[in-house]
This record gives sequence, structure tokens and C-alpha cells, in this order.
Amino acid sequence: MPLIRKTFITVILFISLISCGFKVSNNSSITNFTIENLEVQGDRRINFKLKNDLLSLSSPNNKDFISINLTTKKLKNIKEKNIRNEIVKYQIVLTSTVKFNVNSEDKLYQMEFSVNGDYLASSSYSKTLNNEKKLIDNLTKELSKNIQNKISLRLNDL
Repeated sequence: MPLIRKTFITVILFISLISCGFKVSNNSSITNFTIENLEVQGDRRINFKLKNDLLSLSSPNNKDFISINLTTKKLKNIKEKNIRNEIVKYQIVLTSTVKFNVNSEDKLYQMEFSVNGDYLASSSYSKTLNNEKKLIDNLTKELSKNIQNKISLRLNDL
């Protein structure tokens, strides 16, 4: 009898915990704005990718029109050297200042984002450049996601 009671209680607890009501949010329904004007300053290659990502997020059927001013900076530092004073590792820091306003309001919002990463220096210069380009691409994607999420959250708070 106690065994049946224990299994019955565990089944009831299991069923009640599974149907907790957690729902994954769909980011496409959160982005309810159209980018009317997008101005960029700073590193051209990074800005080109950020601009394309942000413009692909926008759709013309939405009600809020926003203007964005994007300023990016790339900082490349030496992170590690070996005993022979040769550079082994570099660090890249991408910082972006985003200023945007909703055309239906006069309020200007400003946010700053920063992402960083490391890459190894290789014995050949072309491999080192490829490592740097891959890292910059990955950091740019991460920065773009951060900007998109923060703008969507800020606009949905309004």
C-alpha cells in the first residue's frame, strides 16, 4: 500500500511540474518597429555588418519609426607575449554607442555596448589576419544581437 501511495504522489507531482506554463518568447513578435534612418560612424567593415543586421530586423508594416545613430570603435591590444618577447595573443574590444529616438516621441535614448575576444598570433601573417577576421565577425554578430535585444526591450517598455 505505501508503494502505491508513493508512486501516485510522484506521478501527480511530475504532471503538475511539467505543466508550469513556461513559454519561450518569440523575438519576431517583439520587434515592432521600422528603422527610418540609420547613420553610422567609425569602423566601416563592422558598421556595414551591423547596419545590414539591423535593417534586416526592420519591417515596413510596423507602427513605430525609429532613427538610429551608431558609433563603433575597434581597439586591438597585445594580450600575451612569450619569453622571447614575441606576441602570442591579441585582444580585440568592440565598443558601440547607440543613440536612437522614436519619431512619435522627442526623447533620445543612448546605450553603450562592449564585446571583447582573443585570438592567437600564428607564425604566418595570413593565418593571423584570418584569425582576426573570424574573431571580428563573431564579435560583430554578438554585438548586433545585443543591440537588437536592447532596442526591442526599450521600445516594448514604452
